[in-house]
Amino acid sequence: MMSFDNEARARESVIRAARGMARAGLVVNKAGNVSARCEEGGRTAFLITPSGMDYESLRPADLSLIYWDDGTNKWVHSGPHKPSSEWLMHAEIYRAHPGWGGVVHTHSPRATVLACRQTPIPAFHYMVAASGGKDIPCAKYALFGTPELARNVLEALKERRCCLLAHHGVVAAGSDASQALSLAVEVENLASMYIELLALGPVEVLTEGQMHEVLGKFKAYEDNSRRLSRGEPALTRPDGMPLWRYADGRNISCTEKVKVLDENFREIGRLMADALDDAVLIGCPSEQYRRALENLAAGLKSRYPDQNPAENSQGGS
Repeated sequence: MMSFDNEARARESVIRAARGMARAGLVVNKAGNVSARCEEGGRTAFLITPSGMDYESLRPADLSLIYWDDGTNKWVHSGPHKPSSEWLMHAEIYRAHPGWGGVVHTHSPRATVLACRQTPIPAFHYMVAASGGKDIPCAKYALFGTPELARNVLEALKERRCCLLAHHGVVAAGSDASQALSLAVEVENLASMYIELLALGPVEVLTEGQMHEVLGKFKAYEDNSRRLSRGEPALTRPDGMPLWRYADGRNISCTEKVKVLDENFREIGRLMADALDDAVLIGCPSEQYRRALENLAAGLKSRYPDQNPAENSQGGS
């Protein structure tokens, strides 16, 4: 049986994301699937949840390993169970996007409502930019588990990291399974807000220019996150402080980000604790999780103090 250097870590990440997906209400019963890339030497390989197994009882050894065999020019499956019926969709996504390390497929209720109407999510809120573009598109319908569905999803994901699947559900991708799950949660959140707005009447959306500005900021954050995930140092200013770079080359210091984080941290902590329902994803009570987040904010503020005393003396924020 083929094995890969980072296979153990990938197995654990799939289990965590699969259970998180179920606990967040993004799937019912045994629906949906999660995968994580584990490859070496340029060979595309990934681990995926098996077909028809309850996520809470899932163990790392239950996952299916799928990799591309250059000798036969075919995908090879190994593992004790049949892989998810959507394995081909995951396989083609990984092959088309070498930088992506995790994929989550959900049937989350609100987003699936829009998918069943074949209604993309427009830029009514700036967080739509989390998709990587100015909307969240809807892939054309095709029977689940088919090459046609895989092709339709790839088309929708050409310039996006997530999409709706007509009459089906949602696909979200990220640098790992955890990031893909976070994006899937955001898609459901945006879908819920958009449906409520539609009930109130016509929905106003952000302009092309406004979304271009938002996407520039998102790209700056992602660029530094990608550097850190590769073990590279964050970009820094001449004084050594970390910085973030906009798409147009302008820099923003980490201290500016921390100030925003500090101003909103208590509210963020409360919302995260509520949404995670006693922080099940990390296995600790919500109050303990909230305190951990507050300590993180205090630590960041201490590590990156304000670098503009003149602004402070004038009462700036």
